[in-house]
Amino acid sequence: ASMKIIYRIESDLDLDGDKDFILVTKPKEQDIRNFYINIALYRQRNSNFYLWHENSDIFKDNPNGCMLDGLEKISASSGQIKINYSSCYDRKFANRTLVFSYDSDNDDFLLTKNTIAFTSPDTQSETIHCKHNVAYFSSYDDRCQWW
Repeated sequence: ASMKIIYRIESDLDLDGDKDFILVTKPKEQDIRNFYINIALYRQRNSNFYLWHENSDIFKDNPNGCMLDGLEKISASSGQIKINYSSCYDRKFANRTLVFSYDSDNDDFLLTKNTIAFTSPDTQSETIHCKHNVAYFSSYDDRCQWW
């Protein structure tokens, strides 16, 4: 399947003073919603860019048949990547926020924030703080552990 670029963000991801970039792609034939997304991090070394980390597991599925947008925003600043997206759980709408922070010891990005804010017509809004510091960007799969 051919992919189209939906975001290209420049930022110094590894805090070495050089601009790196994030490339976010999705299938060309997909409608306006953002699922089945690939997020690729490119690192600059000696004026060349190379693929550093990649993740297509966060947005692997169309979440539970709910007609939501999926990825809403991705941003980066000083060694952090922030991802906002919508999903559904048990017929409740949810806004997810993930923050990954550069970890030089592992040369990957540690999940340092992982929240789900639920809103539904018939219940109070609530925010769940999932466990963080338990996963890295390169292998994170959208899971929320809260125990």
